[in-house]
Amino acid sequence: MKRYIKSPLKYALPLLFIGALVLVSISGCTSPATTSPSPSVSNVPTTTPIATPSVTPKATPTATPTATPTATPTATPTATPTATPTATPLLSLLVENPTSASGPDLSAQINANMTPTTFHRVTIDGHDAYAATGTQYVFPFSSYSDAQALQASYVAKFKASGFTVYSSTQDPWGPNSILAGLSRGSTNVTISAADSATVTPLTNVIGTGSEVDIIIFS
Repeated sequence: MKRYIKSPLKYALPLLFIGALVLVSISGCTSPATTSPSPSVSNVPTTTPIATPSVTPKATPTATPTATPTATPTATPTATPTATPTATPLLSLLVENPTSASGPDLSAQINANMTPTTFHRVTIDGHDAYAATGTQYVFPFSSYSDAQALQASYVAKFKASGFTVYSSTQDPWGPNSILAGLSRGSTNVTISAADSATVTPLTNVIGTGSEVDIIIFS
């Protein structure tokens, strides 16, 4: 040792370094083992449970029942009954009233050219007329259009009384003439209109002008 003390300072530094290493080695071997403290309950981390979201079941839509359309019954049209014509007595269809005409009386001329020869002057439906009661009627007119209008009105009047038209002829005797035939049961009626200037068979009945003839026969 004395040799080292007496040695120069150049040996001092290596000796210090070796001494330090020795101390470190000794302290490493003798240091007690460090015991890790046991974790306390308070130091244990609490696990917070994660809330599982509850799945709300979707409501199943209820099918709305489709309304079945109710069939509306179609109204059956009620047939309108056809009015049955009233069978009017012939004498009530051609009611004779005393004459009210002021013109010339053609009774003698008509009786000379017609059969029967019992025509007499009367007023029927406001018109001047000559009647062989219940069988024949003659209505004199100054124009064919007036005669034609009266003929059509009497055809309608007889039809309303139950007569049926079985024939209608235009110009049966020549221009400006018309003839309709009607029947009801066993009774037949002809209603004609003619211009005596163009229809030869009627020229001698009233002379000139036009006329409506109604002839009733069974």
